[in-house]
Amino acid sequence: MEKVTGPLEGAGVQVLLTEDGGITPAQRIEILNDYGFWLYKQGRAFDAAAVLQVVVQLAPQRAVAWLNLGDAFVLELGKHDGAFNPNPNEIKLPPRLTWSDGQALTHQAIDAYRHYLALGGVPNEHVQDFLALNQRNAPQGNVCAFVTAYANAGRLDELGISGNGPINLTGDGRPYYVYSIINGTADVPGLLAFTTRQKDVEDDYIGQEGANTEIFSPLDAIDGIGGATQGTNPGDDLFLIAFKTRYYALDLNYSTANNAVYTAQGNILPTVSKKAIAAIMVVKPGQGIICTVTPTISPSLAKNLNVALCDQFLKGHPFDQPAQNTSLGGENITLGPRGLGADYDLTSTTRADIENNGHPVDLAYYDFESGAGAGCGQKGVVPFDAVARVEKAGPLDDALRGIRIDCDSGRDYVITWRGKTYIELDHGPNRKPGEARGVGIYKIKDDRVYPVCLIDNKFTYSIKHN
Repeated sequence: MEKVTGPLEGAGVQVLLTEDGGITPAQRIEILNDYGFWLYKQGRAFDAAAVLQVVVQLAPQRAVAWLNLGDAFVLELGKHDGAFNPNPNEIKLPPRLTWSDGQALTHQAIDAYRHYLALGGVPNEHVQDFLALNQRNAPQGNVCAFVTAYANAGRLDELGISGNGPINLTGDGRPYYVYSIINGTADVPGLLAFTTRQKDVEDDYIGQEGANTEIFSPLDAIDGIGGATQGTNPGDDLFLIAFKTRYYALDLNYSTANNAVYTAQGNILPTVSKKAIAAIMVVKPGQGIICTVTPTISPSLAKNLNVALCDQFLKGHPFDQPAQNTSLGGENITLGPRGLGADYDLTSTTRADIENNGHPVDLAYYDFESGAGAGCGQKGVVPFDAVARVEKAGPLDDALRGIRIDCDSGRDYVITWRGKTYIELDHGPNRKPGEARGVGIYKIKDDRVYPVCLIDNKFTYSIKHN
């Protein structure tokens, strides 16, 4: 990013923030507006807001500048990287440590959006959503209801504080500096609290001199936590929020949901991972978990190109599968380099007209488990050379491999329906209560994958207990 921004900013565009630079007022406004929008697109929320504030001062009737300014403020609300950066010299955002800091930034975003609408701006979905729910009008009777409202809006990232401290973390008036860390090869998040600012914090909660891990010790009660400051699982998010006069840690435990995505080139990617929060634990420092926010899941069809097939799929109907030969079960089969290792366990083989073109091919079902890092499990089907007993590399292999995009999306296998052959992907053992069994059904044609049925799961959150 610096390679891009350096020449532009070095060319003198920032001079226009305080003087006309020898160009017309209209040119200055146009350049600054484009510059501010560009900064916003680069994720530089604070810098973008500073530029766009100059634009609306110079051109208060420019509706789009007010829209861009509001978007920059909202983006800044979602930036809590300061709490994740142990080196205060590297923090690129000003501290936003208190409830009133968040309220002030929210007020600025609301004011910008209202100016935009008053000038005849079209109320897009993003603007409407923010005005309908923000830190000034969200439920404020208790922190659990507050967090639940943001979970249902999919905007929990707006709640995190920015900066390390000092903050009155436990409510006893004692100042603390809080740092986020990542533990071990499994990337389990953690929080450390110190009474003095730190120059360096190692990514390990054990043996941190001066760290007060007892503040977060109630997290030990959560299944899967090995250390006083750790989150529950690899890949969790763990961060602090300010609510009124107190601070709370949010532990976001993720699962993987799936949906369809299409590239601009017209290539079809059969599924795409999107993080769905399986549970949110709200922790009061020094006291423990005060509530857990969990979802009710409502599955629906995101893609339906075969009404009868997809209806049965959504209902969890079991489909027929071609006969499998398990005589080779347990053998190692050699697969091409996939980033997970060379040998997978072969569980069975089958033969199927996978492309529905009258030319059956040999296929192998495999099972792979890795304990490295956060761990990885895959169960699937690949083309198989029955003589050499190896995976048969080629376009069909690439197509079948494309169905699986992460370690934990379940398993894929061959099914038949009304004389046609398809591939089904389901959640396997990772299925959450309320989720449909399946993820997607796909057809293979000309060595490419095409989704026929895709299930999307809507998550509606509620407070489980206090």
